[in-house]
Amino acid sequence: MHNFIRPAIAALFLVAVGWFVDFRFGELDHAALLIFAAVVGGYMALNIGANDVANNVGPAVGAFAITLGGAVLIAVIFEAAGALIAGGEVVKTVKKGIIDPTVLGSGQSYIWAMCAALLGAAIWLNLATALGAPVSTTHSIVGGVMGAGIAAQVSNAGLPVVLLDIVPEGASNRNVIAEGAVQKMLKVNPAPFMHRRNARRITTGNVEDHL
Repeated sequence: MHNFIRPAIAALFLVAVGWFVDFRFGELDHAALLIFAAVVGGYMALNIGANDVANNVGPAVGAFAITLGGAVLIAVIFEAAGALIAGGEVVKTVKKGIIDPTVLGSGQSYIWAMCAALLGAAIWLNLATALGAPVSTTHSIVGGVMGAGIAAQVSNAGLPVVLLDIVPEGASNRNVIAEGAVQKMLKVNPAPFMHRRNARRITTGNVEDHL
């Protein structure tokens, strides 16, 4: 029974997140996408609490310096304060400081790519937590948004690269995001490729057909 209660509470939390966003922003044109992103963000937040926050308070609780309840209270206060006071700078870095948004083509493609990165990082954290492995949330999410940039640098080193991405809904070309990323990297300045011919080492595809 105890093992059922915790997943049920987590599921209710995600439902509440989706309901609130729908109630507050349901009239917007892209409300469904916003609801999806919010639910994925809520799922990520649950995993941050289960893994990253546990990493921080574990030593103090293990040493009996504070109780588990006290550790949770401290985490709630200071995690929220940190996000509100300084989180904006980190958001800017994740948003534009890791890869150039123009690399992914249209704004819609960039939104889906970032959602995919967030979901991938959340699933990785969930898996690591289930295995009892302490991992870094920061490394997980940063790693999730670096695919195109890494592909360019690996090709610069003379190695073949397979660059896969999601399939946009209704797209006639199922590899359009990955192909668009390569084309954008050929145009941006400073150029990710040392030589334009290095782009030939990148084979594009999608995660549905080529995994």
